[in-house]
Amino acid sequence: MDTLKWLSDLFWDERWWLPRGAKWADVTNGPDKTVLHPDVSDFYYVIPLTIGLLVLRYVLNIYCFIPLGLALGIRNKKKKNLQHIPVLEAAYRKNALIKDTTALAKQLDMSERQVERWWRLRRNQDKTSSLTKFCEHAWKTFYLFFSTPTVYYIVWDKDWFWDLDKCYTNYGKHELTMDIYWFYLTTMSYMIALSITFFHDVKRKDFWGMLAHHVVTILLLCISWIISAFRIGIVVIVLLDLTETWLEFVKALKRANFERLATSLFVAFVPAWFYTRMYLFPLYLYSTSIRSMVFWGHVFALYIVNAMLFVLFFLCVYWSVLIVKVVFDTMRSGVPRDVRSSSSEVSEAEVDKLLLQTIDKKNALNKSL
Repeated sequence: MDTLKWLSDLFWDERWWLPRGAKWADVTNGPDKTVLHPDVSDFYYVIPLTIGLLVLRYVLNIYCFIPLGLALGIRNKKKKNLQHIPVLEAAYRKNALIKDTTALAKQLDMSERQVERWWRLRRNQDKTSSLTKFCEHAWKTFYLFFSTPTVYYIVWDKDWFWDLDKCYTNYGKHELTMDIYWFYLTTMSYMIALSITFFHDVKRKDFWGMLAHHVVTILLLCISWIISAFRIGIVVIVLLDLTETWLEFVKALKRANFERLATSLFVAFVPAWFYTRMYLFPLYLYSTSIRSMVFWGHVFALYIVNAMLFVLFFLCVYWSVLIVKVVFDTMRSGVPRDVRSSSSEVSEAEVDKLLLQTIDKKNALNKSL
């Protein structure tokens, strides 16, 4: 027991978590305190909030998003039954692009046409329907449509939102109002809910990047709550959520075949993205990594917070590169395309091209013999 107490005391040592000279008593609620402070026990509320958001998403999918998508003419292709053939399954998992139909056909005593047909059906099973993608974007748009105006309403009249130095001064006297309290916990619950459904949602090429984003965001919200630095977390949410709402809405419109409207909104979205993510976000990083040291000193928890903020920034840089690619694609085709599309999806043109190459090689081999 003494060892556990020693480890607990070491873990919660004020030197790791709090600004120089601060004590846990400064940010602990009590009858003598005039302001409300965050508390670790508040995380218990995250559990029912997360469950509530998952249930809400399910209900909206069934009774709102799916009927709306079908009414808009979005297709929901039913997957055909496919015979399980271990050899073909192993070859498919190794490479979704078919390369040698002749060898596989001989090995299984099947015709090349049968192998090709099995391969097409198997590939189609991995595809996510447009309706499923629409529902995912619709849910994110729905949540962000309410949360983003809410957070702007909360912080707009706060002096610390416009002067970031005030996020660090007068530590221990930052008032945690009830609107910030519930918004913060709801945002945390939303990110956890996204992480829970992440492995069942559409798997895109930036799978690991999005997973890192979810994990880092949750940790950032948790740590900033523990050390009573919720002002830092709120400003991050404000910076990132505006363009996120915009992007999800554009994607939902594209899935609903409102191509012209999606293109127009995407054109307006691009400068907003680069202004908030590539200009304002670095200024905020300067504040949290340099200016914060002036007021708080060298705090280990703050180093962790800054490390996670830089991870988010580098992810923003990566996604900015993808957006530039989409811009060039849009200039050529006139329609914005999601370059993060499902990693399991292979276009029909790619498959047909590869099949033709295989057949040409076979014909050339037969002629040479």
